Amino acid sequence: MGTHRGIGALAPTVSWPRRAIALLAIAAALAASLVVSATPNRADAASPCGAGVNAIACENQQPGTDPEVWDVSGAGDGSIQGFATDISVNAGSRIDFKVDTVASAYTIDVYRTGWYQGLGARFVTSVPVSAALPQHQPECISDVTTELYDCGTWGVSASWNVPATAVSGVYIAKLTRTDTGGASHIIFIVRNDGNTSQVLFQTSDPTWQAYNPYGGSDFYQGAVNGRAYKISYNRPIVTRGVSAGRDFYFSLGVRDGAVSRTQRVRRVVSRGGRHRPAWR
Repeated sequence: MGTHRGIGALAPTVSWPRRAIALLAIAAALAASLVVSATPNRADAASPCGAGVNAIACENQQPGTDPEVWDVSGAGDGSIQGFATDISVNAGSRIDFKVDTVASAYTIDVYRTGWYQGLGARFVTSVPVSAALPQHQPECISDVTTELYDCGTWGVSASWNVPATAVSGVYIAKLTRTDTGGASHIIFIVRNDGNTSQVLFQTSDPTWQAYNPYGGSDFYQGAVNGRAYKISYNRPIVTRGVSAGRDFYFSLGVRDGAVSRTQRVRRVVSRGGRHRPAWR
């Protein structure tokens, strides 16, 4: 299977304490309050809390899910890994998931990250696996010259038709093996192309991939070349499992002077940002 040949040697994974989850939840919620709509009447009308109520503030009032349920340790279980065919999807469109595992059965649960009473995420829906299992994924494409590793050759395992009413933000699809309980995350962004905002919150997904060693190489380490010169989005993101990995969405604190995404968000909001977010 592509996963077992694809993942390079990773540093030991780290379990995230509830305090770290709470900090992430605060940052995600504060990020979700950064942008005020230029057309507030139209934007706020979509809020289930009623016209004039910020849809994301309303969303974050929903009950959250315990991190013991939605979170994983580090990059998750190497025997089940996957990625979304697009890093972001517009509300009302479809997103496909490609999963590599030897498991004969597994589940896919989608969560939206946010405040949610400090729990960090909320269960949205379960997505049925559409591929026949076990699904035998083909080899990923590799180029020894550039150390590119591209798993776009994998077949689609499941698809989610994102509701048009989905609230924008950072989402995760948790993959869980039915037999062993092994699990991992697929991270992606739901955006709302019809929303106009004064401030844009953009995830640092190019950096996630720059430090992503799935397949053995990234922009800072590798095989014969000592690093990769080309990087593909068509592969699972295992940056969270590398001790030197920087700026992944779940990264907290400061590493070698590099401020993590969540820390940046906290800084911005502490300086008075109180608006509606637009995610890209």
